[in-house]
Amino acid sequence: MKARFDVLPLRQRLIAMSLAACAVMLVVSMGAHVVYTLWHEREAHLERMEAVAGIAATASTEAVDLRDELLATQVLVSLSAEPTFVSGAVLDADGRRIASWREAAGDAAGPGRGDATVVPRAWLEAGAEVIHEPSHGEVIVLKPVVVDGATRGFVLLQARRGDIGQLLGMHLATEAGSMLLALLLAGLLAARFAAAIARPVGALLDG
Repeated sequence: MKARFDVLPLRQRLIAMSLAACAVMLVVSMGAHVVYTLWHEREAHLERMEAVAGIAATASTEAVDLRDELLATQVLVSLSAEPTFVSGAVLDADGRRIASWREAAGDAAGPGRGDATVVPRAWLEAGAEVIHEPSHGEVIVLKPVVVDGATRGFVLLQARRGDIGQLLGMHLATEAGSMLLALLLAGLLAARFAAAIARPVGALLDG
């Protein structure tokens, strides 16, 4: 490869070196941008989940205080407006369900009042917000329901992590198009600059 490069005319070598440098910089820049975008989308998704869980916990205070299954169900069904949520539950302080909802059912679903604990005991004992990301691509948020300064229950939400594959494909296509355009422009500029350099250098060598 080096031997073939060495036999190229000076102008072509200058163009090749310029394009190689541009390509390396563009690939590094593209990779950094894609990684940052995916990280930013993940953080934004978690922030949205935290915000919705906080609103749901506030709206569930009366339902938890009264152990009202109908009120709790109404709060959970309102989550269907957010397409990433797949299930939710309002729990009492011991982790037993007061009401639950699943995306497929679109209404109250699953076991009802008095069921066994559905979240780890350590989460409940912490009495604080918990965000868990299991390996199967979903995010779980547990938000305490506070009444008069005491934790009286919890809101448990489960959501999709988002279509990372689709997002990645979209960004890669956009970045690839930008890279090709940038390389085309860089090639045109490199050809002009190479010609401007090669002519006087060639004249000097001929002289």
